[in-house]
Amino acid sequence: MSLVMTMSSLRYRFPLDHKNLMFMVMIMVMFVIVMSLVGTKPQQNSEVIFLQETYSSVQTARLWEAEWGGKMVACHGSTHSRGVMILFKPKINVSISNVIRDKNGRYILSETVIDDLKLIFVNIHAPNDQAQQVKFLRDLSNSVLNSYANETFVTGGDFDCPLNDFDKRGGRTIEHKKIVIQEMNNVMKTYDLIDIWQVNNRNVQGYTWSNPSMKIQCRLDYILLAEDFQSSLKSVKIVPNVFSDHSAISLVLALCEKEAERGPGFWKFNNSLLADKEYIKLISKI
Repeated sequence: MSLVMTMSSLRYRFPLDHKNLMFMVMIMVMFVIVMSLVGTKPQQNSEVIFLQETYSSVQTARLWEAEWGGKMVACHGSTHSRGVMILFKPKINVSISNVIRDKNGRYILSETVIDDLKLIFVNIHAPNDQAQQVKFLRDLSNSVLNSYANETFVTGGDFDCPLNDFDKRGGRTIEHKKIVIQEMNNVMKTYDLIDIWQVNNRNVQGYTWSNPSMKIQCRLDYILLAEDFQSSLKSVKIVPNVFSDHSAISLVLALCEKEAERGPGFWKFNNSLLADKEYIKLISKI
């Protein structure tokens, strides 16, 4: 089986009501997480969408899911902040066995199987206060991720922290985020995760956030994957988003399981039939 997976993390800066959700999803295909299952029907696509800052509620999520037509898992913040969501395109062969939601609407974990491939999707919208960030990352690691330490993570979202000086231009230095950076690195080391964009764009500056004047730019959004995925990478890009001050990250993976080649084969007689009197009698009549 071959699997081509395209992933993006998308964050909106405005609330999505049920009238414009489908419109936004349709016109921003370049920002969605796309998973193309390549098999007997190479043209068949499936999409998985990460949304952050959804401002959602139980009621609006029901409306969105009905319009979307596929499976959806959501974690709600308030009507004016937070909220994260993962959408699976209709008709995708997906099974969701467990969902863990943050009570504050800052992360959601979906234990998912797609075409026999088990993936742990984690969509994150971290706080921006340094002390809260450290506590958030520690709690996420100890209370949630630790239970899936031996599984395959697909983690994405807005961590609201550059990882090094190369990830920031203008404004304050990253020195005031030193403790947060250390905590992020601890999480990545603990679960063998890599910053897939940075690993494949060394010595390249790329930013996912900027202020209105563009004088301050940072890379705050990440997709963190198991290191084993690196050999399956086809591309990883930062994609500008005109609807938000955050850009998306588009990741394409090709996971191939080589199928055994079939030869002409041969016929083998089941010699136990020689002890079957009814079989001998039947063959004798031919």
